[in-house]
Amino acid sequence: HDTPEDVVDESLEVAVPVSQTAQSAGGFMVVNLPEQQVAAITHTGPFAEFQICHTLLKEWMAVHGYRLSGPYREIYHSPSGTQATTEVQY
Repeated sequence: HDTPEDVVDESLEVAVPVSQTAQSAGGFMVVNLPEQQVAAITHTGPFAEFQICHTLLKEWMAVHGYRLSGPYREIYHSPSGTQATTEVQY
């Protein structure tokens, strides 16, 4: 829920896909994310280098007249190794 520049004491949520029959329990809450339009960019390469996606996406949004309307998302499709695939959505 913080900006991409906040990397200490971040406020965040973690999400994983579950079946439609999953129930909230044990401190975990099951919610459906609403459908929405996003600007997205995907990085494939060393995981430590995907942060450039935030800069590129913010620049693209500014040029095209879009603005952030909620928390951004980082989706770690394959988050390890030299060929990690990470998607950033605003």
